[in-house]
Amino acid sequence: MESPISDAAPDIELATTKDEVPVVVLEAVPDSVSDLMDLVINRDKHYPMHSVITPYLGIDDMCNVQLACEKTSKLYTAMKKTQWNINKSLQPYFKNPLAFRSVQSQTETLIGSEFAGKFFRREQIKTELELFTLAGDKVDIMITYLKQDGYTLAKKQHEERNPRCSNVRLPYPTSCLA
Repeated sequence: MESPISDAAPDIELATTKDEVPVVVLEAVPDSVSDLMDLVINRDKHYPMHSVITPYLGIDDMCNVQLACEKTSKLYTAMKKTQWNINKSLQPYFKNPLAFRSVQSQTETLIGSEFAGKFFRREQIKTELELFTLAGDKVDIMITYLKQDGYTLAKKQHEERNPRCSNVRLPYPTSCLA
């Protein structure tokens, strides 16, 4: 008896086990990509949907997707350029994010508060930026930079919670809230 499955779909083969139980054997199509994976892989082609889907992928999900096939192997690298772009995230706070990052490196300043958490979770950042610097000359260098960048630091924005560390809170710029 001939199976209608083998006539309808050339990529499907009907086989039998030793006990003559019919089994469907699927042949892999080497270059085919599911529509859902195409939305994830081809960012430029499907940007609106890509930008909606990929924020729901956790790092472990991205690692698993990367292992799926060669076409997905560079997913994390591509997403890092767009969804973990620290310069873009710092742009509302600083005239020149690269200059800030240079001073940040020089002063060993850490970014904390909700900003850091939201950045790593790839959530929209509309919160204050809290900077933590070791007390002493490094704080002075950072404060000098912030003033040169246009900030006027109020007493409550700059605190020394303990003698070894100082922190500065920079509010989210109101010009970016619209």
